[in-house]
Amino acid sequence: MALNFDYEQLNTKFTSTIPDGSLFTVTAPPNSNAEILLEYMVDEVSDTQIYTLQMPSKQIELQFENSLNTTKQPTVTDIPLDNPTNNVTEQLNDLDTHPDLIIIHGLDELEREPEREYTTFLRSLKEFALDNNTTIVLYGTPKPDTNPNRKTTYTLSDTVVTIEQHTNKKDYTHYLGILKHRHGEPLEERYPVILTKTLTVDTKRGIS
Repeated sequence: MALNFDYEQLNTKFTSTIPDGSLFTVTAPPNSNAEILLEYMVDEVSDTQIYTLQMPSKQIELQFENSLNTTKQPTVTDIPLDNPTNNVTEQLNDLDTHPDLIIIHGLDELEREPEREYTTFLRSLKEFALDNNTTIVLYGTPKPDTNPNRKTTYTLSDTVVTIEQHTNKKDYTHYLGILKHRHGEPLEERYPVILTKTLTVDTKRGIS
């Protein structure tokens, strides 16, 4: 899978460097509108399954119906919050065919599980991705690196993309960073980005 952001320096980091079987983590503040990153991913594959633990499935479906970045419509399934890792595992086991891309929207809910159980789940998720040539994306909000389950997420992920939000008295700026990229190089800089209906690099601001 490749991601195309209409910005050469970002594209060269991603083009043809996210192989099938990858575990890909994206974290962003809840008010950043960073869900549009998922639209770019969906547009690059034939079929996508989204499991959502926080945002209602109807809301995600509406997002894709109104998207400017893709005309493709993923299958969206709500996941009950009681024992979420088991519920996701059951959904994966019940799949008749394996989609090119699986997005789990609500990483924070999964990371509430006890550390040992969460580690076992994440390892099985990685094995599922490898066995079925599927890319799995975990989407959640920022957490301190000292959080045990977030450390496990970062350790087992092949790629980690973060959106950071910096505020001042007049406005706020979002920065995109690639903390980890097992199949390429992480970004040494963070790129200021504008997140509206599309993702664009804010060339008026300096690279952090």
